[in-house]
Amino acid sequence: QQYTKAQRYLYKAQTIQQQMGAQGAIADIWLMLGQTFYQQKRYVKAKKHLDDGIQLARQIKNPRIERDGVQYLAKVLKAQGKYDEAYRNLELYTQLADSLFNEDKLRKLTQITSRFAAEKREDSLRAQQAQMAADLKHRQLVQRSTYIGLGLALALVAVLLFFYIEKQRSNRKLDKTNQNLTHSNEELQT
Repeated sequence: QQYTKAQRYLYKAQTIQQQMGAQGAIADIWLMLGQTFYQQKRYVKAKKHLDDGIQLARQIKNPRIERDGVQYLAKVLKAQGKYDEAYRNLELYTQLADSLFNEDKLRKLTQITSRFAAEKREDSLRAQQAQMAADLKHRQLVQRSTYIGLGLALALVAVLLFFYIEKQRSNRKLDKTNQNLTHSNEELQT
């Protein structure tokens, strides 16, 4: 009773999916219908629906749906006593499962490799930024030191200039005083 109700809903879902053009969903529905008929031991109908689902999965190149279909088809064929065909479908199931497993592993490896490369680029970028910041700090320090050195040199030049001017002034005063003394000395002698 429940299987019949499930089949009715699956046929309705199939009609909706056909209107939408969702081929993957239609293939999945064929497989589910095949499974319900298998559970009811209606093997001929189960095989027909599973074959349709597998065929559609191959057309749309969906190995996951094909894998699931051949697995159930092997069960149906075994129940019908067609052991050679069941065995061939089990072998196909194993090949598809291995292929999907390898694709999944390859996809994960590719993701890990991409993530590693991205992290490496980010680390390199951070290192470059840190180096640039260190270079900037060093340049600022050198610039500050240069300004301080120039300031001190200018101050030293100013102090030396001040002492030079004072010395000149003192020398002029001394010369003037010497001239006055010489003049006074000459006057005294005359």
